[in-house]
Amino acid sequence: MVKRVLALADLHVGSTVGLFMPNYTNPDTHVTYELNDVQNYLFEQWCKMVEMVGPVDVLILNGDIVDGTDPVEGGTGVVTTCLHTQSVVAATLINMIQAKEIIVTEGSAFHTGKRHGNISGDRMVCDLVDGRYIGIWDTITIDDIKLNIRHVDKWSENIQGRVGAQQKEAEKMRVQETTADIYIRSHTHKFNFSGNPNDITIGTPCFKGIDEFIGKKSQVMPDNGWIVIDIEGADYNWKYNIFKIPFQLYKKGLIKL
Repeated sequence: MVKRVLALADLHVGSTVGLFMPNYTNPDTHVTYELNDVQNYLFEQWCKMVEMVGPVDVLILNGDIVDGTDPVEGGTGVVTTCLHTQSVVAATLINMIQAKEIIVTEGSAFHTGKRHGNISGDRMVCDLVDGRYIGIWDTITIDDIKLNIRHVDKWSENIQGRVGAQQKEAEKMRVQETTADIYIRSHTHKFNFSGNPNDITIGTPCFKGIDEFIGKKSQVMPDNGWIVIDIEGADYNWKYNIFKIPFQLYKKGLIKL
């Protein structure tokens, strides 16, 4: 029987250019959050994904599920600096997906909140959705296929640089006898993949638009979307869905480039 895996990462729930629930009212403060054009577009794509993918056996959430407290910009880049609110909204969105099992990794310390002494936002979300938390990285086995999952991936504006680093890492792990069939990496917000007859590495897309940090640093538009892997015994196939947020949706001073 085929087992379907949905791999998501970098949802950044809470960011002003990240995924969020429309018309969400905080039960404690009674504040209702209205979505901007970018957030509305992301939510529409999220609903499209839920319908297209259907029920899954395993949902992988590979870090940076929430955006965090935004200490550098003083909270101006987030809808709310409250990690709990961000986590509850994220859990609400994730529960739209029919998943038999949810596996969660730890994202970057800046976004999870751990750098500033907070409990991990990713861990909070994991608990809210009854997921399995595997920490920084781990290798899981589905049927006869091993998936090595880690949020952090090396960044390079040059795609050949990213692909080369991924292949080098996979070769190093083979030498150390910690092999996997599929390596899943995230963090860069850019989709890419590389492989050979032994294994494949997938750099996942995200669910966040371009923010001021990325806009000022490189103006590289993120790749948004999701990855589906269908596994049966020792065989698998995979596919991706990538979308770009129309640049005109950033109007009205949403970000300053």
